[in-house]
Amino acid sequence: MTTTNTLPGIQDVSDEHLLRMCYECHADMTKLTAEMGRYEQEIYRRMEARGATLISTDMYSCESPMRYEYPLGCFTPLKELLTDGELVTCYTPAHREMIPEHYEDFPERWDTRKTLSLMKKLGGDVQATVDRQRIPKRMPLKLKKEVETI
Repeated sequence: MTTTNTLPGIQDVSDEHLLRMCYECHADMTKLTAEMGRYEQEIYRRMEARGATLISTDMYSCESPMRYEYPLGCFTPLKELLTDGELVTCYTPAHREMIPEHYEDFPERWDTRKTLSLMKKLGGDVQATVDRQRIPKRMPLKLKKEVETI
């Protein structure tokens, strides 16, 4: 059986040698992963100290994209700020529906995408209300080399 994804000569080594090499690679990867984690931690620390989401040099850039989570109930205060016409586009009140042979209760529901779109259009108190309750969530770092060397 020929395998195209093997290291040259690996079929000829003893079991002892094969297991030792695999063990050493695993140990090296564990060390590299820990080291990379410390580098990333320092990048995050520097970004936070600068109030930035990007560190850039002539050769490299590293970005920390930010996403936000909206906890259950965070949009509820908007009921008092939005008009009925605005509310109907993004909010469904709790209700009961007839499902074949029985009734089922449905809780109130906010369409997050439509609510955030409306929030951006209206700004002001609506924007401030949502911004106070959102939870920032860091995404993995995006590191890239800006200049390719020959």
